[in-house]
Amino acid sequence: MAHAGGIYWTDRGASQLKRMNFDGSGLQTIPLAGAVTSPGTNVRGIDVDGASQRIFWADNGLDRVLRANVDGSSSTILYTVVGGGSFPADVRLDRVNQLLYWCDQTRNRIHRSTLDGASVSDVITNAAAAGGPYFMDLDVPAGKIYWGDFSGGSIFRANLDGSARETLLTGNNNTRGVRVDPREQMLYWVNRDDKKVHRCPLSAV
Repeated sequence: MAHAGGIYWTDRGASQLKRMNFDGSGLQTIPLAGAVTSPGTNVRGIDVDGASQRIFWADNGLDRVLRANVDGSSSTILYTVVGGGSFPADVRLDRVNQLLYWCDQTRNRIHRSTLDGASVSDVITNAAAAGGPYFMDLDVPAGKIYWGDFSGGSIFRANLDGSARETLLTGNNNTRGVRVDPREQMLYWVNRDDKKVHRCPLSAV
């Protein structure tokens, strides 16, 4: 994620959060201090709120969603899935409405909460029949959420409250990295098995 003066990402294999400057310099593993000193055992999606200088990410290993300052201080667990058996994956911020969205691939749902982890609710249930939702993005100005399924090769769209659901695209192998560019009105995604990045105008879907 390119926010807060640099690029931030999760290193799942190393169980680390990392950042660097836009020119590739200043590579850093973010040290955590607070409620947790490790981001988790299977860290996934990440998003950054540049205004509040905070990072948000998911840990599939312990079924939870977390937050810290961009320097790693004041780490906190926002939400832990009751009963386990979940797979919190991608996370996205609605900075306008101060809401956090995340996918649960195993439970086949998309959830949202306030930025402090309160008022958790289901936005999308039965999100993707083939393997559950895995990557997602928000187009807040248009009031839309986009997501792809884990293994069925489709991309979906709905209103931010989960209404007016649509299937936009089918025919990929394993859909990854779903992203929307609201300014240019383009949809981007990765088809993992054909090793290509695709795009199309939002007006064409």
